[in-house]
Order: sequence, then C-alpha cells, then structure tokens
Amino acid sequence: MTYEFLDGDIIITDNKEQVLKNLKKMINIRLLTVLEFKEAYFGKVGVEALYYLIKKNNYKYNIAKMYLDNYLFIPELKAELEKENLITYEPLFKEKIKRIVILTPYIDDYLLDEIKKYPWCQISLDLGKNTPEVSEYPTIEDEVKNVALKIADLLKTIDINKIYLVLPNEYKILVKRIFTIFNIPLNLEIANHLYSLTLVQEFLKKIKTEHNLESALEIIKSSAVYNQIITIINKYQLLPLDDTTIYLIEEDLKLLKKDSRKLKNAVNVCQINEINENGYYFILGFNEGIVPPIVKDEDYFSDKEKENLGLMTSLTINNLNKLIIKEKISKYNVFLSYNLKSGKTDNYPSSLINEMNLPLIKEHNNIYNYSNLDNKLTLGKKLDNFLKFNEYDQELEILYHNYPDIPYLTYDNTYHQINPDVFLKYVPNLVLAYTSLDNYYRCGFRYYLNYILKVNKYEETFMTLIGNLFHAILANPEIDLDVSYHNFLENKVFNAKEKFFLTKLKDEVQFAKEVIKKQKTRGVLDKALYEEKINIPLTDNITFTGIIDKVMYHEENEKTYFAIIDYKTGNVASSLDNLIYGIEMQLPIYLYLSDYLHLKNPVIIGFYLQKILHPKPNYQKDKTYQEEKEKLYRLSGFSTTNEDALTYLDKDYQNSTVVKSLKKSAKGFYNYAKVLSEDNFNQIKDIVKNKITESAMAIKSAKFPINPKKIGTDLKGCEFCPFKDICYRREEDIINFEEKSYKDFLGGDVNA
Repeated sequence: MTYEFLDGDIIITDNKEQVLKNLKKMINIRLLTVLEFKEAYFGKVGVEALYYLIKKNNYKYNIAKMYLDNYLFIPELKAELEKENLITYEPLFKEKIKRIVILTPYIDDYLLDEIKKYPWCQISLDLGKNTPEVSEYPTIEDEVKNVALKIADLLKTIDINKIYLVLPNEYKILVKRIFTIFNIPLNLEIANHLYSLTLVQEFLKKIKTEHNLESALEIIKSSAVYNQIITIINKYQLLPLDDTTIYLIEEDLKLLKKDSRKLKNAVNVCQINEINENGYYFILGFNEGIVPPIVKDEDYFSDKEKENLGLMTSLTINNLNKLIIKEKISKYNVFLSYNLKSGKTDNYPSSLINEMNLPLIKEHNNIYNYSNLDNKLTLGKKLDNFLKFNEYDQELEILYHNYPDIPYLTYDNTYHQINPDVFLKYVPNLVLAYTSLDNYYRCGFRYYLNYILKVNKYEETFMTLIGNLFHAILANPEIDLDVSYHNFLENKVFNAKEKFFLTKLKDEVQFAKEVIKKQKTRGVLDKALYEEKINIPLTDNITFTGIIDKVMYHEENEKTYFAIIDYKTGNVASSLDNLIYGIEMQLPIYLYLSDYLHLKNPVIIGFYLQKILHPKPNYQKDKTYQEEKEKLYRLSGFSTTNEDALTYLDKDYQNSTVVKSLKKSAKGFYNYAKVLSEDNFNQIKDIVKNKITESAMAIKSAKFPINPKKIGTDLKGCEFCPFKDICYRREEDIINFEEKSYKDFLGGDVNA
C-alpha cells in the first residue's frame, strides 16, 4: 500500500520500516510510535524517575515501572514528578505540528481527542479478498515438519530471504530442531538471557561489593557481551552508582538477551503486524487462544476505569487484534496451519477460520524427497508402531526398502568429536578453575555437560549458603560479627528451621574466629591477604583463575615467609596421592597460584585446609570440652621441612597445636607428619602447571570423552556425578589407574 504524505507530517505507526519502504520520494516527515508520540506530546519520564521512585518508596522494579507507565492518570504522582523536575518536555513540539497521520488502530480515545486539535487523518484497515487454505495436523510435530516441507518446496522458486515464520514461543525449540534436520537455514532467537552467564554474575557481584564500575568492567572487558552491558550502564551514567542504580542495572540485565549471530540467507521470524506484500508468511499455531491472542482485564486500571479515562479496554484491544489478523490474512501471501495436540494438551482451531470462511485441508501427502535424516527418523517411528502395536502401512515397506541399515534398537553412548574450530566459535573464551579442572580429570564428558552445555544449573542450597557465609565473615576478620552476619543475610528469606540453625551457627562462627585468633599468636605471621583472586592467561582465549581464601605472611630479612589456608565447611581430602592424575588438586593449585602473589623472595611454610564447621567433639577423659573443640580447628595439610620457616607459623611446631599431625622427635619428624622439602614443593607446582596446560589444550581441542577414572577400587570419575542418567557409561569406558602414594612420585626427602 502506498500512502500520500505531506511535507512536515508526523506519522504515528507500529512499523516504521514498512512506511519507509513505501515512500515514493524524499520528504520531510517524522515517524513516531504511539509511545514516542505520547512522550513528545505529554512529556517523558526516564530512568531518573524510576530511580527516584525506587529510592524513595523502596518499590520493586516492576511496581515502579507500572506507576510510571500510568503517571498521566495518577494526579498525585504526576504533580510529584513535575515538582522533582523528573518529566522532560520536548520544546515547541506542539507548536511545530502541521498534520498528524495515524497508521495504527491502537490509539486511545484520550490521545485521539488531543490529536483532533490539529489537522489529522487516520488510514483505516481495509480487508482484502484472499481466503487462504488452513492446514490441520494431528500433532505439533506434524505441523512443523509439514511447514518445513512446504518451505523446502517453495525454495525452488522463491528467494529464502522472502520467507518468514510467525510462530508462538513454545514452537521455537521444535522449529529449530526440525529445520536443522531439513537443512533449512533459519534465524531464530531462542531466549538466552545475559543474566544467566557466569561472567555477568561475577560482574554483578563485583559491582555490588565494591561499587566500582571500572574494576567490575575488567571482568567482562574481553567478552562478547561487553558492548551490550556498556549500553545498559550508559542509561544510568547520570545517576550515582549506589545500591539503587546497581539494582536497576541488574533488572535490565534480566531482560536483555544475548546477541545472536544472524545468517545472511535464511528464513526469518516476524510478528503478524509486520506482514506485507513483499514476502511469504507461514503462520503456525493458528489455534484458539493463540491467534488471535487474548488480552485479559488485569492491568493496573480495570476496563471500567479505562472507559472513564479514555484508554483502550481489553475488549477493544482483542477486537483490534482480530481485525489486524484478518487484514493480513486476506491481503498477503500467508500459509496457515494448526495442530490438534501438543504433548498431552488438546488444541482447537482458531475461531477466525469459521468467521472468515477459510477452506480447511486435513489430508496431506507424505513427502520423502528432502531429508534422508528425517526419513530415517520416520522409519524408526513406524517400526516402533509396527513392533509395539502391529500397525503397518505401505510407507513402512517403502522406507525400509530404501533404508535397510538404520541403527534401529541400537545405542551408541560415545562422545563424537566436535570440530575444534566450530567449538571455539561458540565458546570463544574459556575460564578454568580448580573445580572445572577436577571435573575434567575425573571425566571429560562430565566437564562437557557441566561447563560447556551447562546441563547442571547451579542453585544455591542452604548448605552452600552456609559455606559462603563462613567465607564472607572470615574474609573480613576486622569487621564486627553482627555487622558481617547482617550484611550477608540481608534480603534473604529463610524458614523457621533455617533461622534457628543460623542463630546457633553464629556462636560457631564466633568460636572459629576466636580459635583462629589464638592460633595466630602461636607464630609471627602478622600480615594477611584475603580472598585473593588470581587470573593466569594460558592462551589467547583460555584463562586459569583461582581465589585463595587466606595467605598469612611475615616479611623479614628480605624474605617473605607465608602459609596458604583454605576454609572448608564440608569434608575435603587434603591428600596429594591423586595429584599425578589431576584429581583433588585444590591445595597444590593454591601453591601454584602463590607464585603470582608478587611476594618478595617467598618462602613457603605450608598449605592447609581449615575445617570451620564441626560436630560436637567426643568426650575425652582429663580433657576439657574447650580443648577438644579447639583441636578440631587445627590445620590439615603439608608443611615444610625447613624448621626455621615453621617457627613463623608455630613456635612449638615440634608438637604443634596449630597443624594437625605435625610432630618431631630427636630423630626427626614422625612418619605420619606431612612434611615436604623445597624441592617437593617445586615438583608439585610443576605437576600442577603441566596438568593445567594439558587440560587446557585438550578442552581447546574439544576432547570430551566418556572416560571416568577409577583409582584402585574407587571410581573417582562418577563420584557425586549428577549426569549418570545421561552418559550410560560402559565398563570399557572406565580408565583404571593404579593407587599411588604421593611419596612414590615426589620421592626425594619426603618426610626426611
């Protein structure tokens, strides 16, 4: 349709692109959506107003947004916003109006009353004479498959870029899968919100704790989402970077989808109101309740209030939706289809079929000319029906004759190698850490499911929250316990049982702090680093990262004596026996990371785990409860054989009350004491470095086989694995390793 516009027209439209395509000559016009016209005419409220309402009234984001969307009809709010200079007016907008042209039916009466004060016209919808056929299919899968077949046929004569799909959200995954089977290129955006990305969560955590934008942006500066996040931040650049602004940024990130790559030549997806004479449109899901969509009376203002205010009611909107769909169907190249069943849900055809007297097609010929893969899948389904229900049809025989060797009733659980170049396009930046490394060495497929496909969604349980609570408090030993407790638990919701447990835990945290303070007096390590994060670039797109809970150190005679301590609320092995296999390397990894702490002439005292949540100690005769409980907090790990260095941690190291099992007699350290020489520490760092490099190269090459490791009789690869129902591991998949002691591969003067 061609519209005749005049110089200086203001055009209100839902589809600016279509208006521009229909322009015959260069002309001075202004294109505005209904919302943009309202903001120019009545004034605009921006992020400053949103910030103001949330800050002042402690509103949730959606509540504040709802009030601002309706502020014109809330006199008290409008007056308050004007008083605070939070409404921005476009100078001389009304004075410059020459004529207003309305190209949308969605105009409220109150707005139309204002428009009628000026020269205006409205181009109404006019129905065409087309009566396209509607195809009925038994299931949603049948519907999508047949649409793919029709498009494949249409592509013989029509440019693929002129073909569009109009479909509900619930169709997207199925459409993506079936179109892939038929090798039909498709630009289809499936929800992939930025908020769910680990990098984004780290960015938010950083900005919340430090209120420093530059340091938070460092986390994402080389990522693909950097520009999108910068765009959000720029919206709020005039606001102070306080908790309210950070809350607004977080809410925006929840709504923002990750940019997806668009194919140049592909079928595209559009909305019904975008249908025009330039394309071929397949409208799927032409079912009642979907087409036309139903708007309910559940807005801030009820339909009755809307009538009085001059706003469109839900009934008016529903009628307009129906009218627009009728116009698109009756004028343009559309293909309509619906299904009678999706999953276990029965569906019904749209009422528009009868209203418009559209011809209905229920019988469809099966076509097997476009996809060998689909033909094989169809044969498998027909074989299922034949074997289970004795259902036979002629097509089963034809398909079986053409595909006699399909792997029917067979299963291959092996991981099939991904092309590394393709893999790196979808995973351009890899971040490795202790946990992911441990997963990879336990089983490559376990890593793949967890960190690449992200099958196992992280959810904070009460026990993980307890661990995070202890870490947060002990990472800031100078902060008052009540303040730390309140800051960490603020805005979190707990049931009565959890609240009781948290109250009891507070005493445990206090006790842990006192014991740690007492342990410190046993040596001279007077300085400390807490929650020290270290990033080590391995290649252009792979980084190894780790956070050391605590490094205690003392500087003396141009040397830095230091000990590494990691807090644990659960049970974690402090053995080095599986180090050679890349498993249970947490303490050795901290030792490796310590080289990047930039300590002056560092001398290692030891690396240790400190368990900080214990059951009640057992009764011991001639021992007090306090003494037995303090013993539980001793450090567990490995110490140096350098006795001068040991005195910096515990002056009585010969029978240490700080380190578990550290004891020395006149003949030397006891056999059960875990002590290592300087050469041993260097050996450990070399092993860790090699294991990190080895895993990084394997992951970069997309090597993720099902290869759970068994050490002796202990199947480490499947230990606590949440993916046992996915991998279908076989006995031949298991890699058997010999049990070793760390003394076997470190050698030298271990326990000398």
